Amino acid sequence: MIQQLVVKMKDELEKMREQSMNIL
Repeated sequence: MIQQLVVKMKDELEKMREQSMNIL
């Protein structure tokens, strides 16, 4: 269960990073 949360968080971080890259 905890591993699922970690994977979810990593996915969210990747999305945020992509968005920030698009802004720049």
